[in-house]
Amino acid sequence: MRIPLPSRTVKTLIGAVLSVTALLLTACGGGASDDQPGSGTGTGTERKHLTFVTPYGFDLAVVPVLYAAASGGFEQAGLDVEVVASNGTAQTMQQVMAGNADLGQAVGIDLISAVVDNDAPLTAFGTADQTSPFHWISLASAPLKEPKDFVGKRVGVISVGGSSEASLDIMMASAGFNPSDVARQAVGESAGVVELLNQGRINAFVGSSDILEVARSQGYDIYSFPLNQYVPTPGGVYFTTTKKAKDSAEEMTAFLTAAKAAMRHTIANKDNLSEVIGKLREKYGDKMPVLANEEEARAGIVSRIEMWTAFGEDNLLKNNEQQWKDAVATLHRAGKLKSDDPPAHLFTNDLQPAS
Repeated sequence: MRIPLPSRTVKTLIGAVLSVTALLLTACGGGASDDQPGSGTGTGTERKHLTFVTPYGFDLAVVPVLYAAASGGFEQAGLDVEVVASNGTAQTMQQVMAGNADLGQAVGIDLISAVVDNDAPLTAFGTADQTSPFHWISLASAPLKEPKDFVGKRVGVISVGGSSEASLDIMMASAGFNPSDVARQAVGESAGVVELLNQGRINAFVGSSDILEVARSQGYDIYSFPLNQYVPTPGGVYFTTTKKAKDSAEEMTAFLTAAKAAMRHTIANKDNLSEVIGKLREKYGDKMPVLANEEEARAGIVSRIEMWTAFGEDNLLKNNEQQWKDAVATLHRAGKLKSDDPPAHLFTNDLQPAS
């Protein structure tokens, strides 16, 4: 059963997509590693500069990139990577297509919408989070466990018209319910949102795995389930323009090499992340409040490791072809995409490092 999405949500999403589409003409014109990030060898020539834009400020979603930058991993890969922050995936894609950044990280569902429905000249050349980092969080004493439990309830989304609200609509429509039967309000993203549950102002909210772990570490008795349970899409993906993927292929592969080394190092030290957190704190401590509490930071990073390795450590950063196809099909069935036939450039594994 296909349920039409609420007109307000559709209008908001269309507005965001049109902002990306407005940049399409501008965009159209325009070695092996081991477990230690700094163990690769540079080219011996001047390092190539890349500007990487994050999806949401500086947070644990981009640990591989931040650790590679803080530990010298990018330099050893022959790169000079500048990390800049944005305020949402739509802005991240705009910055890359406008040429203000070379590459970025985006939520998979947003990249799919931009590429499939608007033929944005973007390509995902690596998947950091193999599953969505977001969860539905409710009180254990009044849990929302499945789509039918959401009917007639009020829930918190990170932002109106963003990917978290889109995921709500997709979940409800895919299960045969009308998304408009769920009231929603923007609550941002912080562990403090749990207090809105305690006050009875909302019945559930979308929060990242980082928020989930922080809330649990603070003693909140909560119930959660991952968005991927009903909306199976790639989580955080590394993307660039199709032109840069061709013209700067060597640099993009070097970027993945350093990011993968950072992941492997973090995984190898998941039982004692003091060094990793220390490096991040030295370079980004003033921009990442979560690092002030080492236990909360550790819990958040461990949850990220689970997402990186969802398809096994041998598949770190690789795009899972079936997952991408299933995501497109799910979005199309829910009325989020006009087509279920994505362009060939939606994702590629051609830039993956040899090992």
